Amino acid sequence: MRVRGAHHVVAGRRSGTVRWRRAAIVTVTAVVPLTAAVVTAVPASAAGGYAVTATIPVGSDPEGVAVDSAAGTVYVTNYGADTVSVIDEATNAVTATIAVGSDPWEVAADPAAGTVYVTNRGSNTVSVIDEATNAVTATITVGSDPWGVAVNPAAGIVYVTNHGDSTLSEIDVATNAVTATIPVGVVSEGSAPFLYAVAVDPAAGTVYVTNSSDGEGFVSVIDAATNAVTATLAVGYEGVATDPAAGTVYVISSGSVSVIDAATNTVTATLGVGQSVAAVAVDPAAGTVYVTYGGTGGTCPISAACVSVIDAATNAVTATVPVGTDSFSPGVAVDPSTHTAYVTNYGDDTVSVISPPQAPAITSAGSASIGMRSPADVTVTATGVPAPALTQTGALPSGITFTDNGNGTATLSGIAPAGTAGRYPITITAANGVGSPATQAFTLTVTTKASAPAITSAPAAAATFGQLFSFTVTTNGYPVPWMAKAGTMPPGVHFAGNGDGTATISGTPARTALGPYTVTLTTGNKAGTVTQSFTLTIWKAPVITKIPTTTATIGTPMDLTITATGYDTPVLTESGTLPSGLSFASTGNGQATISGTPAAGTGGSRAITITATNQVGTASQTFTLTVHRS
Repeated sequence: MRVRGAHHVVAGRRSGTVRWRRAAIVTVTAVVPLTAAVVTAVPASAAGGYAVTATIPVGSDPEGVAVDSAAGTVYVTNYGADTVSVIDEATNAVTATIAVGSDPWEVAADPAAGTVYVTNRGSNTVSVIDEATNAVTATITVGSDPWGVAVNPAAGIVYVTNHGDSTLSEIDVATNAVTATIPVGVVSEGSAPFLYAVAVDPAAGTVYVTNSSDGEGFVSVIDAATNAVTATLAVGYEGVATDPAAGTVYVISSGSVSVIDAATNTVTATLGVGQSVAAVAVDPAAGTVYVTYGGTGGTCPISAACVSVIDAATNAVTATVPVGTDSFSPGVAVDPSTHTAYVTNYGDDTVSVISPPQAPAITSAGSASIGMRSPADVTVTATGVPAPALTQTGALPSGITFTDNGNGTATLSGIAPAGTAGRYPITITAANGVGSPATQAFTLTVTTKASAPAITSAPAAAATFGQLFSFTVTTNGYPVPWMAKAGTMPPGVHFAGNGDGTATISGTPARTALGPYTVTLTTGNKAGTVTQSFTLTIWKAPVITKIPTTTATIGTPMDLTITATGYDTPVLTESGTLPSGLSFASTGNGQATISGTPAAGTGGSRAITITATNQVGTASQTFTLTVHRS
């Protein structure tokens, strides 16, 4: 059974099932003691200009991630779906989903060969994918529970850590054959080691493998030429990444990152970045290191995972970027050509794209024209990471506003009224805290170009009987359009065009005005004519028709009809005690009845109150009902 989060066996790491341990004997060199290790607890900082610029849905339980910078392609293993998602860096879209072996874990790309390698933990294999066709061209059997994978393009070798049998498989890229199986790891108190990640320094011809035994973590250093373990450092046990240019290796453990000098195999610094550290990647060109870890509060929410960005020159955390909502991001990879990082979010089934700080630039045109009395919709665009805020200085025409949309764009919108034709020079500024703000001299021109009219006011209104009412019909379009009306207005209400592209519907609805009145409004100029169906509803409070004093006789049927007027149609209710044998019923059309046959012993007079209610108000009337003996 596949268990979500069941990835690791070391106490304090990712939760899940514990793998059984075999009593294997592994020969290793002497363990190198830690020297010059300075533990530095680094508090979470602000995003430092780094920002998540896209979140890409992928398959179930994304784990490993790799980038082929030359092809502009990202590969993601979906542990829960037995697939690999292929992402186009230019569009951040998934362009293919490739079926691989069972429980795909880590992934590595060989840009020189155009090949991708995927470890399949559930089937003890490595899938080989042709980048050009997205087809699996070979399936290579390796050791038990293959975990990490790394490529040495210069040597044409792929290295795979076998988590379950303490070995490192060496694969020949040309033949897809396992050419060596290297025992790796430290045997501690008789417990066989478990292997995790692997990284290669092609220039130095060195391979680094993280492993653990009996709760202790180590990094094994292997000479790629001889496949011999030349050193073992008692540090870390999880992810590992190399910076060949700087001669530095980065190894992560549960809450820190160890910095190793590759020349001396000594730990030169240990950085505390957060709890449940999961993955590490290096951008050598930018001199930055990316580390994922679980949220602990503060700048990294408890419900999220975060990525710390470390300056390789100073070992200082320069940014902390929240990603996902599951607090577990097991994979990170960087494109050194764009300095963009890709982070897998295991519980969200997504990949977060983190872009580095980028100074703002305004990319839209420096001028635009709008028609007088016509709707304006001009978009200003800017680039930068994080998305810059846009502001404007200078006088805009009346009716036009500048709105920052909060996503690196802004909108000039509204309607410039008659008499505002002309040029309006303004200055637009884009700022995001990176470098200097960008400015643009922008000219908005209001023209007198003819434009078709439109009625912009609402197609309905309401008035109340006996109360003065006024409604303004508005239009746009140039030249200023004329207005007309067809149809009958309520008595007491009139339509009048104002000669300025507006009209007024006003008056006091007469006694006979009641309910909806629909007319057709028309407006036009030399550019065209449009109509609008307009409904004016006259509301009227309820009025109950006078109810006379009513008599009834015991044993004799009676039927009294009560009527109320108003709009909307009033609902009638009754209060008071009716004689036995009589009942009240509302018919739902503004009427009600009191009917039946008064029973014996009900003689006498009673006060009965009738209430009429609609949306405008309430009216009540009380009358006397007298019952006589027969």
